[in-house]
Amino acid sequence: MKLFLKEFGPGLLLVVIMAVGNLVLGGNLPAEVPVHFNIQGEADRYEAAQTFIWIMPAALLGAMGLISVLLRVSPRQWSMPNSRPLLGQIYLAVGVLLAGIHFGTLFDPTGGETFRFALALSGALFLILFGNVIGKSEKNFFIGLRLPWTIASDNNWSATHRLTGMLMVIAGLIMGIAAFIHPAMEVFAAGLVVPILIGCIYSFVYYWTRERSQEAE
Repeated sequence: MKLFLKEFGPGLLLVVIMAVGNLVLGGNLPAEVPVHFNIQGEADRYEAAQTFIWIMPAALLGAMGLISVLLRVSPRQWSMPNSRPLLGQIYLAVGVLLAGIHFGTLFDPTGGETFRFALALSGALFLILFGNVIGKSEKNFFIGLRLPWTIASDNNWSATHRLTGMLMVIAGLIMGIAAFIHPAMEVFAAGLVVPILIGCIYSFVYYWTRERSQEAE
């Protein structure tokens, strides 16, 4: 029971909070709410509000269930046997991002300034929480930078994810400050993409400079 709560407790709590938010605030929404935004933060697609407000809690619940099943049916060396409690923190990070979108929609269904602030702040928290834990994760097929060089080498996996995680935390801190100054989709996109891109490049450089020569020996 203790392990179950460590792994699923934070995510399930967020699912409950989002569901309660729907029951309290969902009745005040217009018939349709924006569900997609362009890079300028402008809404360009709408869906029925009473359907959309259940997508985020359902998505978090489904993600937790799917990842849990996939890891449990994976070969043991790929199932994160020693870092399973970290999954709770990963689910928390994803849940915070989804909850930000969720409550941003409930409080500002037009996709205006309040929604953009909620998205920027939850995105910053996601980067900080996820970045703090991804560097400690074990090699697996479903979470992290699953590149040829990280999958082939435990050392490459660890070094790449430590760097990527550190960059995510830094990006999250910058994005958190920016959320109070100028909450914008561009900042969130950059904060997510840049650490991942640098991590991918670093993984290849690590392989080329430290591991490729060992293969030839």
